[in-house]
Parts: sequence; C-alpha cells; structure tokens
Amino acid sequence: MYFGQLYFPLIAFIALAIPSHAKTIFVDDNASAGRDGTSWASAHKYLQDALAGAEYGDEIWVAEGTYKPDQGAGKTQGDRASPFVLVNGVGMYGGFLGTENSRNPQGDNNQTILSGEIDSNSSLWSLHVVSGGSLSNFTRLEGFRITGGRA
Repeated sequence: MYFGQLYFPLIAFIALAIPSHAKTIFVDDNASAGRDGTSWASAHKYLQDALAGAEYGDEIWVAEGTYKPDQGAGKTQGDRASPFVLVNGVGMYGGFLGTENSRNPQGDNNQTILSGEIDSNSSLWSLHVVSGGSLSNFTRLEGFRITGGRA
C-alpha cells in the first residue's frame, strides 16, 4: 500500500511528460500552398507553416528543395528579421525525396536548403536564417544546408 502511494505521483508525472500526441509533419516546396502537412500527399509548401503547428515530440520531415524564412502563413515576404525558429523538443529532418515512410531520407542532405536569400535578384538577405533558444537535448536539426544569412 505505501509503495503505491509513494510512487503514484512520480509515475503520473512521467506519463504526462511523455508526448503521446507526437506526429510527423511533412513539408515539400513542390506542394500546393494551404495543405495540412499530415502526409507527403498533403505536405505543407512552406516550412514556417510546419513550425507553427509543431509541438514537443513532433518530427518535421522536409523534402529536397529551397525554403525561405519569409514564406508561409503570417509571414511578410521580404521580412529580413523572420528566421526559422526551432521549436523545443521537435526534430527537424531534411534530405527526403518526398516518398519515404520512415525517417531514413533517401535524398541528398545538401539539397534541402534553408536560404536567407529572400529575393530573386540577390539583394535582400535574412538577418538570421535559423534561431533557437532554451532548447532541450531532444531538439534536432539534421540534414540541411543553411545559406545566405547576413546579420
């Protein structure tokens, strides 16, 4: 009896801390805008849209392509102060072809680009391409080439 009373709060805390709602969010720059990101067939077009809906324990799988931080819902095109902000506890993985069903990208990591070059004539650059603070050890950023930041 005493054992159960002593450890029940600890077990309850651990159970609540483990994310049971973790999901995979898909992103492909060849997709149409306005999709929900629940599969490759309905992938988000913009990485910012996936980051906006990501929660601790989720994974974001990103297909080969070029992604700019000033693109997506709620973003202003040409906003130099809008980086990709990492979400605590979210794994972000690049290098996918856009057909995989396990976290084993079959593409080339160098072809999933987070680019701070936010205009087409190379005259406007993001101050920071990626940022993050107070992130746990469960936060991941793998399989990307980050280019074009000009602080």
